[in-house]
Amino acid sequence: MPSAALSRLHTPSTYAWERPLLVHHVARICGISRRTVRWAAAQGLLKGFKEPGTPKIWRFWRRDVNTFLEKRAQEREARMQGCADN
Repeated sequence: MPSAALSRLHTPSTYAWERPLLVHHVARICGISRRTVRWAAAQGLLKGFKEPGTPKIWRFWRRDVNTFLEKRAQEREARMQGCADN
C-alpha cells in the first residue's frame, strides 16, 4: 500500500509501486557524481522534483533518468561524429 507521500506524487504515468529515486541512486545509475546530478536537476537537464516537506532533497522518476541517459548518449554520439568528420 503506497504511503500518503507517494500518493501525493502519483501521476497518471506513474505506477503505484514505483518509488522516486534519490540523488545517490541516480548518480550510481548514470555514473556521475551526486553534485553533478543536483546541478543537472537545477539546470533543468534532468527532470526532478522536491517534496513540499523536504525542500532540499531532490527526487527523480526512473523514466526521467532513462530519458537523461538517452540524451547524454545522443550528445556523445553527435560529438563523436563531429570529431570523425574533422
